[in-house]
Amino acid sequence: MSFFKKLFGIQNKQTLGQTNVDELFPRAGIETIAGIEVTPRAAMGVPAINRGVHLLSDMVATLPLALYERTQKGKEKAKGHRQYKFVRNRANTFQTAYEFRYLMQRHMILRGNAYAFKIKVNGVLLRLVPIHPDRVTVTLGKSLDPKYMVTMEDGNQKEFSARDILHMRPHTEDGIHGMGIVDEAPESIAMCIAAERHGAMMFGNGARPGGILSTDQKLNHDQINLIAKTWKGAFGGENKYGTAVLDGGMKWEGTGMDNEAAQYIEVRSFQVAEAARILGIPSVLLFHSDTTSTFASTRELVQAFLKFSLDPWLTYWENAYNQEILSQHQDRFFVEFIRQGIERMDLASRVSAYGQMIQNRIINPNEVRERENLNPYEGGDEFLNPNITPGVNDNEK
Repeated sequence: MSFFKKLFGIQNKQTLGQTNVDELFPRAGIETIAGIEVTPRAAMGVPAINRGVHLLSDMVATLPLALYERTQKGKEKAKGHRQYKFVRNRANTFQTAYEFRYLMQRHMILRGNAYAFKIKVNGVLLRLVPIHPDRVTVTLGKSLDPKYMVTMEDGNQKEFSARDILHMRPHTEDGIHGMGIVDEAPESIAMCIAAERHGAMMFGNGARPGGILSTDQKLNHDQINLIAKTWKGAFGGENKYGTAVLDGGMKWEGTGMDNEAAQYIEVRSFQVAEAARILGIPSVLLFHSDTTSTFASTRELVQAFLKFSLDPWLTYWENAYNQEILSQHQDRFFVEFIRQGIERMDLASRVSAYGQMIQNRIINPNEVRERENLNPYEGGDEFLNPNITPGVNDNEK
């Protein structure tokens, strides 16, 4: 029996957290004033929220996460460290680092909690295996340490301590249980869902309102139901643009379209703005057209997104890894996202910035080439001012 099976008593490690948990553990949605039950799945049915969750999760997953060692010269990539490939490339036997971080980030945004089993060999953590949040119940033990009751694949429950579980919960009110956007903004999400359903119903009816069939004849209840059913069957769905032929004194009178339905585009615009506020993302990044934005202002919005929306998530990830994964070497080794990839400007701006940084001896040419994914060259590690004779130290002049 494998180490994983011995530790957790399950039969198939690769199916852990991959089954349809929504069916096995149906989550009770949050009831709202609008009468709509809000769940993570329902929230993802709103295109603007869907795009925002994917954007944040993709950005966190895409950026390289490197393991560094503090040295007398500053910091260097700890490529010889046992956990280097685990941190940078592969979280477990069936997920890359990208897949793992994407899933965990998505869970944090929607559900507020992200969990993973810590798999250690000789005291060194070498794998993280995700757990669907709906499988986990968190309580405080007698020692005031979190206890995790996990429903395993076979349906049995097993208790784990914080030493065995990575628990990420950036937004919380008690320090134990995380809160996602579904918990924090259910009414706003319900309004977005209502707008989606309203549009689906309206366009499902050919963007036309209903109407009234009337006649001077007296009809009983069964006759009324039969006429309504027959009319819907003949002119509803795919037949909604058919030509009606009325007899027996029957008349059709269409009802007017209310203002909200007629101005549905404005409702959709509000929906995107509301989703952007919930997720803390500029609406332009949700592919929402803004006629007032210019190229320059859009660039500023993107920079604001990187600084105020994405960077707090990256910092949280770094702190969590340094505390939970590298705690045994916290004073010497640390993880850090390589942020330069998202801070790239256009080529002309980058060249100008690099030139000033080299001139002021902030970075050397080979460090620039590394950022641009180019190979180093001999002599490029020197910190020289290109405006001075190459190779001559200022102290010699």
